[in-house]
Amino acid sequence: MSPRHTVRVRVVDAYDVMMTVDGREDRHLSIGDVVSVKELGRPIRLIELAGSIPFWDLLRRKSELLPS
Repeated sequence: MSPRHTVRVRVVDAYDVMMTVDGREDRHLSIGDVVSVKELGRPIRLIELAGSIPFWDLLRRKSELLPS
């Protein structure tokens, strides 16, 4: 995807939807709510501790555990 793109997700049918961004406070979403994600406009710097699982590998592992 290009940095010019915006990703939008709309809740169309759900029992209980919650959104968490960067481990901050959970937000409840309702049917019809839209979440938009776009480029920050500056680089994000990630710190990786020696011996730890690389961030993107950890993210992939965690997403596999989510219910579908």
